Amino acid sequence: MLHWIEKAQKGDAEAFRELSGHVRGMAYVVAYDMLGDVQLAEDAVQEALLEAYMNLASLQEPAAFPGWFKTIVVR
Repeated sequence: MLHWIEKAQKGDAEAFRELSGHVRGMAYVVAYDMLGDVQLAEDAVQEALLEAYMNLASLQEPAAFPGWFKTIVVR
């Protein structure tokens, strides 16, 4: 997963797609647990992925991505 993060931070859109596929399930579970609705959870995941993509350059430690992304989903 670290190689996808590092590549995505350099602007590799395909790497971000791979990374998204890897974390989407976790994000959905977190969102669904909070919202209790399939559609709202799917929307929250999409919004979180967009926010992560827009702010990925600010992530200083690629290994921190899972926790950082989960925080985005929760917000």
